[in-house]
Amino acid sequence: MPSKSTRTSFVITPPFDCPDRIRVIFKGFTITHIPEGMEERAWVGAIHPTLSQGLCHRPIVHIYKISQADESTEIVSSQIATTDFELTVESGTQTRIIHLKGTVFHRDTEINTDLRDFRWFVDFHDLHQVPVKVNPDKLFPKFYLNRGHFHTSKLSDVRMNISHSPDGTDPVPFGRLATEVTARVFMEDNETAVLRNGAGYVLNIPENPGERHRYEIVFDCTCRSTDETTSDFNLIYNDEIVVQQDGTHVPPEQQVFFVPEERHELRTLNPEVYCHGGTG
Repeated sequence: MPSKSTRTSFVITPPFDCPDRIRVIFKGFTITHIPEGMEERAWVGAIHPTLSQGLCHRPIVHIYKISQADESTEIVSSQIATTDFELTVESGTQTRIIHLKGTVFHRDTEINTDLRDFRWFVDFHDLHQVPVKVNPDKLFPKFYLNRGHFHTSKLSDVRMNISHSPDGTDPVPFGRLATEVTARVFMEDNETAVLRNGAGYVLNIPENPGERHRYEIVFDCTCRSTDETTSDFNLIYNDEIVVQQDGTHVPPEQQVFFVPEERHELRTLNPEVYCHGGTG
């Protein structure tokens, strides 16, 4: 049994000398490409609705406006995303993608490991013994950002094992994993941002000059199937969302299956494993 977890106190340290004006929260089964640095935008994609189980993971978008008194107003309610979204900070140094990482990370024991460390997410490079890549054409819609401080905001309830067999034989301890990831968008007072989607929706942030409201955007790809006992994680192989570097199917002996360390009454098989992971 792992030793009892001990954790340091944790505070999000702004990477810039300014508050986070926008938080984008990604829930459910998503595939990510979040490269650190100032050269490339990040994106988070949903399973294409034409693929198996794609419809039950279609993203629903909520947008909230939050006053300085922390009073929230929902300005977009339960909109099914049928086009890409793009959040762009349009002034200053535009592209800044950062992963929140503590000084140590121990998935196995969790000792002194921040619960919001970005490394809780499932990294396909680390998970597979063969080089793999994501096929972005299998993902739609996507949410693009040119700025964000990414961190885990929710972990799986149970610790997981991994197996190379669908029936979970010969499991290897893995630990908990991220089921929700948040991007905090920090902005200077003189900066503005624009949220667009392909259907023509536009939100300017701030909406009015001098406004001090904060915004929270939720991109929710939670599975809405009545089957709570079967993990959808293997869709990354069945639908060839994740393939080998040469574009061919990941062979069965290299595929990974998540199995909970402890069986639950409501989840007698694999639990739903939300994939906040990718190759970026």
